[in-house]
Amino acid sequence: QAIIRTFPRRGFRFVADVEPQSTAGSALEAAGRSRVLVSPFQNQSSDAELNHLCEALTEDVISELSHGAQFIITSRRAAYSLADTLGDSAALRREHGVRYVIEGGARRMGNRLRIAAQLSNTETDGVLWSEHYLRDDEDLFSVAEEVTRLIAAAVVPVMQRADRQRALAKAHPDAWDHVLRGWVHIHDQ
Repeated sequence: QAIIRTFPRRGFRFVADVEPQSTAGSALEAAGRSRVLVSPFQNQSSDAELNHLCEALTEDVISELSHGAQFIITSRRAAYSLADTLGDSAALRREHGVRYVIEGGARRMGNRLRIAAQLSNTETDGVLWSEHYLRDDEDLFSVAEEVTRLIAAAVVPVMQRADRQRALAKAHPDAWDHVLRGWVHIHDQ
């Protein structure tokens, strides 16, 4: 009777001490989902106005990617604090569990903007996807909106494909790996 206590004519009550075992984030990690770090986009010119565009791109890409449940997206605050360790993929993977890094930058060329982005895998140090976008700099807000959607639409399928390939290569798959293996048969035929 240490866990459930009977109260005559009233019912039963759970009385054991409860300690939280995990948070939602660690539960997702335990399920084998990949962690994605969106590194702060860099202003690659001396134009201070582009600092705001770079911050907007970083926040918007994080927001856009967080709508899906397949990946764990590192928060903006954590992304800015991890910006110093971006050169060391092994440390990102080992110490923070990051599997994919999205990074990029923006620069002004006359009245045009050049925004570049790339997706890399911390396990292989390889670039999985890379693209640059040239846009007129008339309305920075609409440029940020458009480029954010293009980046998210491009990187999600690449990360999904890489996760499925990783799951197929595992000798002892967990439950999430079996899901990914199933997706291979459904989507990659």
